[in-house]
Amino acid sequence: MELKKIVYSLGIFSLLLNLVFFSFAVSHDVFDDLYLSIDERVRDAQINGINETNNPNSPYSLIKDNKYYRKITSKGIKFLPDIYNELENQENSMYAYILSLAIEDIIDVDLKKVSYNWDSSISFQPVFKMYLNDIERKTKNVLESNLSMNDKKHKISKLGQLAFAYIKVNDTFNEESYQEIAKLKKNNLESSGILEVINQLK
Repeated sequence: MELKKIVYSLGIFSLLLNLVFFSFAVSHDVFDDLYLSIDERVRDAQINGINETNNPNSPYSLIKDNKYYRKITSKGIKFLPDIYNELENQENSMYAYILSLAIEDIIDVDLKKVSYNWDSSISFQPVFKMYLNDIERKTKNVLESNLSMNDKKHKISKLGQLAFAYIKVNDTFNEESYQEIAKLKKNNLESSGILEVINQLK
């Protein structure tokens, strides 16, 4: 009987180990694919020459119609910790800059437009941390303000996907308003799930 328990336990351990390895391998593969696609586009641009009016080496040109970039951003909020870990392990580069853009795309915020200025992957990281630390306070300030419901919805929408972690349906923010913004922002995680991601990133 004891032998069966040991064999069973080893089997469960092996299965869990394989699942962890598989998860890591999948994450690693999507980042490798993105890196290689960027590198290939940059080299092609260098070979063919650069058009100054439409620079193919700009980060926005490099992610346009890039299926590997879309594959990463389509993974949504729950994939943010993986992207940020990848970003932290990079030197300042075009690839790292594009990882920063992927984070912005997922949280649905242009940080530069909401007073969080950055111009490189290195400056992005502390700015993103600042945003994470501010988002709860800013969301609650909007919800507790005397603004009309429409103005509240507009301001909450500008704060991005992560604001949903701090929105509770109550007398000041009803279910209908929540669902309108959730639909607009294409949010697909419960508030508890978003909060868990935020805590991992802080």
